[in-house]
Amino acid sequence: MLKLNVNRVVTKVANRSKYSTTKAPLVLLLLWLCMWGQATPLAEELGTGLPDNAYASETGSGWRCERGYTRTADRCTLIPIPENAYLDAHGTRWKCRRGYRASDHGCLRTAVPENGYLSNSSYGPGWKCERGYSQTSQACELIKIPEHGYLVDSAIGGRWECERGFRAKGEKCDRVELPANAHLNGRGDAWTCDRSFRRIGDTCTRR
Repeated sequence: MLKLNVNRVVTKVANRSKYSTTKAPLVLLLLWLCMWGQATPLAEELGTGLPDNAYASETGSGWRCERGYTRTADRCTLIPIPENAYLDAHGTRWKCRRGYRASDHGCLRTAVPENGYLSNSSYGPGWKCERGYSQTSQACELIKIPEHGYLVDSAIGGRWECERGFRAKGEKCDRVELPANAHLNGRGDAWTCDRSFRRIGDTCTRR
């Protein structure tokens, strides 16, 4: 596609001494086509050419590089795509395929440890641990669940909590001992006194 110098065309059209009455309408038609981005090779005589692998900007001023090329000064250079990579949606840079991560040398295969799997996140190591395992350095370690505990999922990975009526103490779950006239609280890991009773130490005393 060519970038047409409109002022130059107008000047040539106005100079009737250089164009016959039959050529002037042709030049006007060419000008109209160029304004709509439909320029033909005939515009080479009247305008200036765009660099290779470029096209006129949609705004009508300047030019842009085609997909897979990047602007370098006044030309478009090919974007080198390393192995196991692809052009992004904009076509202006590359990304690594799933299972690979970017490095200074291109795309390196993601090493997934045992009991791990590839993640879709572009951040972090590129893998996550299976349920029941926690990430530690470059490995997935089994989460040890104590008696009366159960596995829960969280934003920071797998962990465990105690069943209702038990509370965590170190790496185990201790039973919540209820005094007379008391009941478990909403979380089930502590107790509170029944109505008409108040807590005094580890007992519930009538008000």
